[in-house]
Formats: sequence, C-alpha cells, structure tokens
Amino acid sequence: MPDDAIKSLGKQAKEEIARLAETKRGRGRPSRYTPEIAAELLQRQSEGESLSQICSDKHMPGFATVFAWEMEKPEFSELSQRARMIGTHYLAGDCLRIASQEEDVQRARLMIDTRIRLIGKWNRKDYGEKQTIEHEGLPDQRSTIDVRNLTIEQRDQLRELLLLAQQPRLEGPVTDAEYEEVPEEGE
Repeated sequence: MPDDAIKSLGKQAKEEIARLAETKRGRGRPSRYTPEIAAELLQRQSEGESLSQICSDKHMPGFATVFAWEMEKPEFSELSQRARMIGTHYLAGDCLRIASQEEDVQRARLMIDTRIRLIGKWNRKDYGEKQTIEHEGLPDQRSTIDVRNLTIEQRDQLRELLLLAQQPRLEGPVTDAEYEEVPEEGE
C-alpha cells in the first residue's frame, strides 16, 4: 500500500476523530478517547498490526475500551473497519517481503501461512477462499450460493437445512400405523 494512501487515511481519521471528540459524552466512566490516540490506533491497524498488539501498549486504551468506542461512535467504527481492511492488504504485501527476504524457509512458511489465514478471515471478500454451494432441484433449476456474503445466522440456517436434506426419508405413504395408549404411572 503506498505511503500516501496510509498518510491520507491518517489525516482523514484525525479530522473525523477530532469532530467526534467534540460531541457530548454520556454518563459513566469516561473512556480515554482522544483524537491522537484514535489516530494512532487507526494508523497502526492500517499497517497490519492487530488490535490486541496495539492495546497491549501502556499508552493505548484496553481492548474492551476500543470495542466500546466502536459501539458508541459509529464514525470511529467505520474508520476502524476501513483501517483493518487496509491492514489486510498491508499484510498481503508483507507476505511477499517475507518470501523474498527470510532465509529460514520453515520460519518463512509459518509467518506467511499465519498471515494468509488471518487476512482470509479478516477480509473474506478479497482474500477468503471462495465457498459455494450448488443445489440441483428440478431439471433446469440450479442455485449457487456464495457463503462469504452470508451472515453467521444465515450460515447456521443453511447448515440446518442441508443437514435436514441429508436425513433419510420414508419411501411411500405410511399405510399401517398402530396407536397404543399407555396409562400414566399411578393409575
């Protein structure tokens, strides 16, 4: 990712965060939300650093505090999501750097595989493995579902439907059934 784009994000983030900081705060314990801290957090996320790494620094807010900011401040949440997205592209470029500079092949493979797995989860649209489910119903009816675009709830519903569809079914109508009344205990 070009340095100009990262600097532009940082400048944009600082302006948005300064505007957010001027809004009234609600009751309760104040977070240590400042435009400077938020801008540093966003800058570091855009450079591929994880939130847990960033929040482990003494001068940065805790992990839970940042999540609270994202819930309370939609603009900050949007900027944070964009910074994380940019960070995945940064990590992808980092894989190329590691491949060309790391002398220990096993160490390079571990570093690259870890990054690839993370960016595939963090940015499924650009780096995730494409997962499709094809269904053949009636002749001339065929559906393809890209599960990357489904919410977790939709994936759970689809999983349940697929499991239900795999269960064996009774063949033909049930013609002979018996019914027996069982007396309750104590009768």
